[in-house]
Amino acid sequence: MSDTKARYRRLHRAWQDRNAAQFAKIEPLVDSMGIEHGLLYGPSDTDASERYEEKLGFPGDYPFTRGVYPGMYRRAPWRINQYAGFGTAEDTNARWRFLFERGQMVFNLALDLPTQLGYDSDDPRAVAEVGRAGVAIDTCDDLERLLDGLPMVPIYFNIAGAAPILMAMLIVVGERKGVAANAIMGAFTNDILTTFVCRGTWIFPPEAHLKLVTDMVEYSARHMSPHFYPLNVQGVYFRSVGASLAQELALVLADALTYVDWALERGLAIDEFARRLSFFLACGPEIFAEAAKFRAARRLWARLMRDRYGAKERESMRLKATAATGGRYFQAIEPLNNLMRGAYGILGAALGGAQATFIAGYDEAYAIPNEESALLGLRTLQILQEETDVTRTIDPLGGSFYVEALTDRIEEETCKIMQAIDDRGGVVRGIEQGWIRAELDRCLYEQMDKLRDGRIALVGVNKHRQEEIREEPLRLHRYDPRVQEMQIERLAEVRRTRDNDAVERALSELTRIAEQGGNVLPALIEAARAQATVGEMTASLERLYGRFADPNAQVA
Repeated sequence: MSDTKARYRRLHRAWQDRNAAQFAKIEPLVDSMGIEHGLLYGPSDTDASERYEEKLGFPGDYPFTRGVYPGMYRRAPWRINQYAGFGTAEDTNARWRFLFERGQMVFNLALDLPTQLGYDSDDPRAVAEVGRAGVAIDTCDDLERLLDGLPMVPIYFNIAGAAPILMAMLIVVGERKGVAANAIMGAFTNDILTTFVCRGTWIFPPEAHLKLVTDMVEYSARHMSPHFYPLNVQGVYFRSVGASLAQELALVLADALTYVDWALERGLAIDEFARRLSFFLACGPEIFAEAAKFRAARRLWARLMRDRYGAKERESMRLKATAATGGRYFQAIEPLNNLMRGAYGILGAALGGAQATFIAGYDEAYAIPNEESALLGLRTLQILQEETDVTRTIDPLGGSFYVEALTDRIEEETCKIMQAIDDRGGVVRGIEQGWIRAELDRCLYEQMDKLRDGRIALVGVNKHRQEEIREEPLRLHRYDPRVQEMQIERLAEVRRTRDNDAVERALSELTRIAEQGGNVLPALIEAARAQATVGEMTASLERLYGRFADPNAQVA
């Protein structure tokens, strides 16, 4: 122990002794990870300053704890990624124009449930869901309408099951707009492992989907822009179903390493594709813990890429993350309070050095955000960027005894959980056997129990709750049932006017390549050019792969 640490410990003990009577009245504080938070932190609680190069480094340098780029927010602020999508392509186009004109420079797309499941809008299984919780996309024409009059700025597709099909359609629509594949920017969620655990929007069995994810990674590495990310690993969904900070981080890294292993088995070199993986992490109201989580995530990823996989390029070791707040943190009671919850959550992410941010609409507990709530989310992020002092220096929390100690503890807890996942056979086995979801269900139950008895506070819900709540009725987004009729009519027109023989040839070729184990992206692109629909392309693959049954589903 250094002289500084030893001296601090003596002074700390003396301070505790002088104030023992007061401290005796303070209950210990243990968070959802089981970490006890001390009353005061000092030099003896972290060795970050003594092991600076190994644990912190400079921004843009290994291990990237202090940021993935040298200039961070002084060079450019984080991207604002407000999420939007509903109804027809024209409906969503209007919302995107609204946000773009007010300062949002990227598009973040919500797709409806039938599209995510690979169903066309005229499929009987799509009834009443077409355009309800996202935009309906059936053909390249729909995607072209969505982008009509808008620049080809980065587009983020929140879809996993049908992601290869939508990627093929994006490439075709780019061609129509005069933008080559190697110039398209954006990202696809495409995190099918998280989808299996948290969302239910899978189509095929896990190994078939992992093969398709690898197809997208391989095709992107060889044909797409360096700023195109075919895989965005989704920790935000783990948090939505009950994961703690460390569980979220452990599961998202374990998922990412599974994708890395599949790409390496395909024959790709680590430095050929690792830069194309990105992450989407949740951020709740625990500002310092969330900031520490992002710092721990970067350090862990850098070490894994360098030491386990032998990465040489800095881009391969940089963990680039979008942060989102909303989901289970937003409440239906006193929904305007969600504005503050969102602002505090994103503050933690910004202090932690995220590359992009997204705030859910304060009214999302009821419906898709209306224009007012979408604009308020955008303005919250813009005020944080332009009116506060958060962007004035790089890593403003770096060197804080508390934050450095939290970073260490979150990293330590994350490694323990990742080792437990490996010991039980890995992520895919955990999905197939259902034990990952069962563990998250247990954690969620524990959190709900704490919410019921007030150990976790929700202001206005279980603490300081009003006996009588008199709020003005919210102006909610209303679903238009005519969306399905319009989509069905458009599908019928496409099928009537396209070259159906060319479609059949393209779909047959898609099935043939899938049967041979080849990369299906070129065949999907040809099918999309021929105006094959999302449902038709999905059905061609489904004949080979089948549909996956949920191991956690209860049989009546």
